[in-house]
Amino acid sequence: MANKILKPYLRKFVLQTHPDFFHHDKLRKTTNAASLQSLYDVLQPSTATAKQPKSTVKLEFFIKGQKKRDKNTVSSIFCSRDSDWDKADSFLKLCQQANIAVLPTDLEIVQDMVKKQALKLESVPKYKSLAKEFAEKLHKEQTSTPLKRDWTEKDIANQSLIMFDPSVNKKSTASKLSQWLPQLQPQLWWGKIPMLILASTSEQPPKELTKGMLVIRNDMELHDIQQYLEANLDEILKESSMQQ
Repeated sequence: MANKILKPYLRKFVLQTHPDFFHHDKLRKTTNAASLQSLYDVLQPSTATAKQPKSTVKLEFFIKGQKKRDKNTVSSIFCSRDSDWDKADSFLKLCQQANIAVLPTDLEIVQDMVKKQALKLESVPKYKSLAKEFAEKLHKEQTSTPLKRDWTEKDIANQSLIMFDPSVNKKSTASKLSQWLPQLQPQLWWGKIPMLILASTSEQPPKELTKGMLVIRNDMELHDIQQYLEANLDEILKESSMQQ
């Protein structure tokens, strides 16, 4: 239906812009020839030779009867993602620039269809990427599945995000942590951010290397770890989210 409305206007537009009218002016002739071919491709995508613009294209035209010194053009922008009605609307505005009378009823029909299509697009559910769906599903599972109440040494030792300093007694440290874990807000960090357990004699690594990580020492008691989490957990969670 859009093509049917545009057909008489396209004929009138060609009579105002055809490159043959500018055979004494190379710039105007080549400009109009290239733009007119692109306009055919935009408005008639069903033809075998038609090539839609890859993204956005600005078409410029000189109008028949312009004075030689007048370098002004009429122009419009077309996008490959636009619907036929969007392109029809752009073309009718181009015709108006070229002083071609456009019937108010035709303009109203085109603009009404543009609005209807915009409303349809708003009502269509937006599809998420597979990566986003997976991340949301994983987060839902983690938050909906209650964490264990009875932790064991194996839970600590086998957690891939917990790293032990070589000087740390892994077995005894895992044993203590398994008892304290329910009181250390595991729902906020367990399985989400890394934890580094240092020996009491080891030097503190540079801050740049431990961003987004919990860093505790093997000689810390329960209240020490609780104070550390209270003071640092929010910032560490932010750092971890920025690195993902």
